[in-house]
Amino acid sequence: MVKIFALIILFSSSVFAAPPQAVLDLISRTYDPGIKSVETDETTLLELCRRVNVELTAIDPVTKKPGKIRLTTFVRKLSESKAKDLKTVIVMPPTGGVNALDWGYAAHLCANGMRAAVITYWDYDTLNEIDMNMHDRGALRALAAVRHVIEYLAPKRPKQLGMLGTSVGAISSALVTGYERRVSAAALIVGGAGMPEIIAKSTESHLSKLREERMAHYKFESVDAYQNALSQAVKIEPMDFVNYSGKKNIWMMVATKDDTVPTKNQWDLFKAYGSPQGSLQYPGDHLKTILRTSAVHPLTIVNYFKKVLE
Repeated sequence: MVKIFALIILFSSSVFAAPPQAVLDLISRTYDPGIKSVETDETTLLELCRRVNVELTAIDPVTKKPGKIRLTTFVRKLSESKAKDLKTVIVMPPTGGVNALDWGYAAHLCANGMRAAVITYWDYDTLNEIDMNMHDRGALRALAAVRHVIEYLAPKRPKQLGMLGTSVGAISSALVTGYERRVSAAALIVGGAGMPEIIAKSTESHLSKLREERMAHYKFESVDAYQNALSQAVKIEPMDFVNYSGKKNIWMMVATKDDTVPTKNQWDLFKAYGSPQGSLQYPGDHLKTILRTSAVHPLTIVNYFKKVLE
């Protein structure tokens, strides 16, 4: 669950905000697109899909030293000769890291003729620090990790690539989708906007512990003071990127009784995207909605990507 700290990113309240030039310059100068890859085929004889573990070596945007990114790709065996031509979805896992639900989405996407890539690790992805500037460092690393994966996947067409993210994976997917011109669509499950409020008020156990530690360390007298400090500390705000690289096709699942990523903040993100058609809501909390989506709506998500990707 600590993974949520490394990827926490703040959102602006303005739907029409634009990323500051200083932030764009920071992203540009810290990213090196060069990668080296090592592939290991893990497919068993009876599997429908070719399952390949990939380890990428790339320059970490913070340390400027070589680091590791790991992913697993899924392609139907009958389609592997044309894998790079297939509609492709990058799967970003939720708080706590990759789990059976993410593998399930990948299997559904693959079975329906698409290429899926599940990102399982990048260096410092679970780093947790009292220093509130860690959130910008986490955002840079999350964005860079996905961009390196995109370099590896090498999409050929403007609308070939989409993102699928759950919880913190939906938050990082929103940043990537906004920034990356090579990503044309995203399915976001219980993702939200207004992260100062989410960090300060979420009931998630690790966020609650971090709040207590920071309030004691910095001697904040109230949760509002803590939230205000977060708003001042973090400069990379994905809400600023909503329309940065062009209007994107978005699908969302909103949990209407959520206090982990509060429902209010989910609706804020939904409205920022112009209330995307086809999105769904479920009268459950964070975990119940994640489980419900995986159990009932995997083909809804698959069909969404089949329709919007080319």
